[in-house]
Amino acid sequence: MFITGYFLCDKCHSKGEWNILEKFLLTKSTKANNMQKELETLRNAIKVQEDYATKWNNIVKSNQKIADLSSELYEEVLNIFSLPVR
Repeated sequence: MFITGYFLCDKCHSKGEWNILEKFLLTKSTKANNMQKELETLRNAIKVQEDYATKWNNIVKSNQKIADLSSELYEEVLNIFSLPVR
């Protein structure tokens, strides 16, 4: 798991900021026709720029899995993001 400001859907290859995904998921409560229109709007809003793939790959390469962190760094991440400690 990576903590970034972006999502990536392996199934439909959509990419973008979390607020776009959240908006899409909230449309689940609307009727099917409205959901289809919203999906098309979102697809048009998140067109991939040419060098976006390179930027995304650099982000992925520069991240570290939370599971691989030492216990000290793990607790520091929890504190920085105000996440609950187990």
